[in-house]
Amino acid sequence: SSGINAENGKDERFKAIDKSRDRESLFNEYQMEVRKKDKEEKEEKRKLIKKDFKALLRETEGIDRHSYWSDIKKMIGEEERYLAVENSGQREDWFTDYVLELKDEHRREKDKKRAEKERSSRSRSKSRGRKRSKSRSRGGGKEKKRRDRSKEKKKKKDKDKDRSRSRDKKKRDRREKEEGEMSGEGGDDGEIRSGSDRDGRER
Repeated sequence: SSGINAENGKDERFKAIDKSRDRESLFNEYQMEVRKKDKEEKEEKRKLIKKDFKALLRETEGIDRHSYWSDIKKMIGEEERYLAVENSGQREDWFTDYVLELKDEHRREKDKKRAEKERSSRSRSKSRGRKRSKSRSRGGGKEKKRRDRSKEKKKKKDKDKDRSRSRDKKKRDRREKEEGEMSGEGGDDGEIRSGSDRDGRER
């Protein structure tokens, strides 16, 4: 604060603030803003470095969810994006994060395929169920038609039998009637002859 007073004491903008306490308060606020800005800039730079490092890992062939840092750092140790990271601990942490992302991605893909397979299996089961239902429906219809035809045939047979019985009964009745008539005619002749014989004897 004393250094600021000596350096800027003649500046009109400095003199515009009457009290030194107010000048010091404004100075402290400014310092806080500068520190905050520096911190934000460093964070943005760190994010960019991390992004570039992750891109390096993605572009490096041979890195998968089973990879080890001790093997990978030998492969990329001379890369500019590797060297831009401040320390080895940070590099290993970001590599570990990347491998975990690969494992999560693999798990999601596996779950997705399993879900698709289950949906496909259920769809096929429903389709087979509908086909069996249609088949049973068609089979039931055919069976009903067969039963109906069988009933019609039975009815026809029964009618034919009834007609046959009726014809036989009529034939029997007609024969019996004819036989009765013939028997009656024979009896009358006998009686007539008997009467003639009687008349002859009387004469």
